[in-house]
Amino acid sequence: MSLSGAVREAVETLRSHNVNAYILELRDKGGGLFPEGVETAKLWLDRGVIVYISDALGVRDIYETDGISVIEASEPLAVLVNKGTASASEILAGSLKDNKSAVLF
Repeated sequence: MSLSGAVREAVETLRSHNVNAYILELRDKGGGLFPEGVETAKLWLDRGVIVYISDALGVRDIYETDGISVIEASEPLAVLVNKGTASASEILAGSLKDNKSAVLF
């Protein structure tokens, strides 16, 4: 199962137990696959830009979501980060913060 699939499953399980908030632990997560970071962000974002990528020539790729994958979480989300949070985890945390979908600690 993919990371985004595992997160979706975990949220559904937690909802069935009446959880009223979530904590996403990304401290010391220095790796991860870029596509999975993007797909996991899509779970929490109803629409918007996830990340811009520019090369040395200024060519830009834009990764965004249209809300098709969103889990429609109304519950608050806190994301735990530190200096060891990098790569896909950093993109995930940044996109959730920038789109005001989570608070980073």
